[in-house]
Amino acid sequence: MSVASLYRTCHREIRRFPDSYLREFFLLKLKDDCHTILHTKDNDGRRARRLKRLSKEAKRLHAANQRNVVAYDKLLSIAYGRMGKLKYELMEPLLSDPSAPPPPPLIPGLERSRPPVYSRELKALLTSGISHSTRPLLPEDIQRPKVLGGREDPKSEESRIYGPLSKRREVNLRKRFFVEEWKKVNAPLEVVAERPLQEKGTAQDVLDRAGIRGLGFQSLGLFAHIERMAGKRKVENEAGTTTTPTKQHSYWLRRRYQMLLGRIPILTGSVRMSKPGKAEDASKQDQSTISYFVNMADYAARPSKSRTPDQMPEMTADHLAWYDLAERPGTKSKSGKRAK
Repeated sequence: MSVASLYRTCHREIRRFPDSYLREFFLLKLKDDCHTILHTKDNDGRRARRLKRLSKEAKRLHAANQRNVVAYDKLLSIAYGRMGKLKYELMEPLLSDPSAPPPPPLIPGLERSRPPVYSRELKALLTSGISHSTRPLLPEDIQRPKVLGGREDPKSEESRIYGPLSKRREVNLRKRFFVEEWKKVNAPLEVVAERPLQEKGTAQDVLDRAGIRGLGFQSLGLFAHIERMAGKRKVENEAGTTTTPTKQHSYWLRRRYQMLLGRIPILTGSVRMSKPGKAEDASKQDQSTISYFVNMADYAARPSKSRTPDQMPEMTADHLAWYDLAERPGTKSKSGKRAK
């Protein structure tokens, strides 16, 4: 199939999406992909591979319009930065902390041996079960990763038995651990500033007054758009006014965006009031008074296997009765076998 034919097929499928942001995103992506294919020389088969990739994309777009759950969730993950290049662009500001001094190099005189810097935002994402796709880290895991095996300390028992860990090996292990862990984190779209007895929001002027840096889609209202698509009746926009969607989407479509909200953590920067009469410089004072925590949207939905303990429903008397009945000897199970 030619590039022009694939372009028309994909363009036809993209225009059928009910999400305006999804249509704009994939139209831009389609133009970039076709432009890349047309300017690729077929010397080593790269043009054929890229044309085949675009053909698979056209099939995925058609399957998404036919209400295929896997295909539509894949498109949402690509467009909203849950995977792919956009995820790296959203996470890139969190991989450094301009306000923190650089750590000393592990190998004296070698600048490349400095350990990676964990920003305050990244620490909150790594230690939260909401934002981490697997098991979250403990605060001590960030300071002393378990991949080191305890041999980084020359006085430890592991170092005495197995020998001390070389500094070059420690540098590589720390960098590898840093990359592997941040890739398991779901990137937030924006950060919420919270001040006691004062304003709370995601607008850039609110963040500037709180001393919090913004993220990729800050002040664009993209998260509020996802909430509207998920079926939230009243959504507060950047200006602080509450809007009500005029049209309610189907249950299938709302469910897709509710599952998407389960993969988008809400990063909140809480500004605590500093004690009066304490003379400190402004930068040090900001670091000590701003703390970050992660929560989830009200309309978010997650699979039961990935729910954290704070998201599990409380056990009621009915649950206890069924549990006691199943534990009694001689009770038949669903398969017809008696419990031992």
